[in-house]
Amino acid sequence: MIPDRTTKHVRAGRPPAEEPQSPHPGVTPVSFRRASLAAAEVVALQRLAGNQATASRIEAARAPAAEGQGSRTVQRLDIYGRAAARATTLPAATADDFRRNVEAGNQTSALNVVVAAMTARGELDRRLRQTSGDGDLWQIADIGELGAEVSFRATFPDPDDATRRLPNPRFRVSPTILAPGRTDALDRLHASLLHEYRHVEQAAERANRPRDTGAAREPGYGNDPDEFDAYLSEVEFSYSGTHMTTAALQAGVGWEFLAEADRAPFRARWTAAQARVRSVLGYPIEDLLRTPRAERYRAQLREMARRAREAWKRAGSR
Repeated sequence: MIPDRTTKHVRAGRPPAEEPQSPHPGVTPVSFRRASLAAAEVVALQRLAGNQATASRIEAARAPAAEGQGSRTVQRLDIYGRAAARATTLPAATADDFRRNVEAGNQTSALNVVVAAMTARGELDRRLRQTSGDGDLWQIADIGELGAEVSFRATFPDPDDATRRLPNPRFRVSPTILAPGRTDALDRLHASLLHEYRHVEQAAERANRPRDTGAAREPGYGNDPDEFDAYLSEVEFSYSGTHMTTAALQAGVGWEFLAEADRAPFRARWTAAQARVRSVLGYPIEDLLRTPRAERYRAQLREMARRAREAWKRAGSR
């Protein structure tokens, strides 16, 4: 889930609230079934710890694994084996249509314009967006500080391929990201949906591989490989300096929080991403990570990890 790009404070959240600045002058709920873990507690834990961290702890509680066995991660150049695509700004015609609908107060139509354009460009896969059961695929709803988020219902068989299962997502978009008067609304919504869709790809991958049985990682949003992967994807597809500054900061700090075993599958992508950051911003990511803003983000992640541990303890005591 990704908060509105001006106040990214929770899962997949932006660093603490100010506009990105150069360090150089001039420059789900997933379908968890555990009687002792109430749905609201699962949601709270996911927002603090991330999907994979939450899932791994619940699975570990169900079936404890052998000591020392880690949770499985994979090198994600692309879920389908393709080179990671680099996004570009949406066409002028899409921007005009989006703006007209936003200014007229037609938020659903504005969202549909962006989803249709992203689908036509191959940035969203219709197959992975199929649903089963109650609930609309897209919903505009108040989600607090978040600008958009994705959650998942129980997986179901792919009607076109019985050997595979589909992740069954549900997207929610905050009305604040579709409100009139925001000059950056289209780019922010585009980046948000690309990030959230990465989680759909991750869920599809997880639904079609053997269940992880590794030991549970310490809860904490910053150390979730799925979140690092989504931020790394943002660096890979970023097409503006402003977005790259924030995405690079979050990916860089996320790398610091990852366990060594979880870093291994991402090393090739992370090396390439650092070169891309230097190319786009004109300075190395290390300079960005030495800023007060980066330290505030680290402190935010440490606090979220603390709250995640407390949420898990409360849920486990039931």
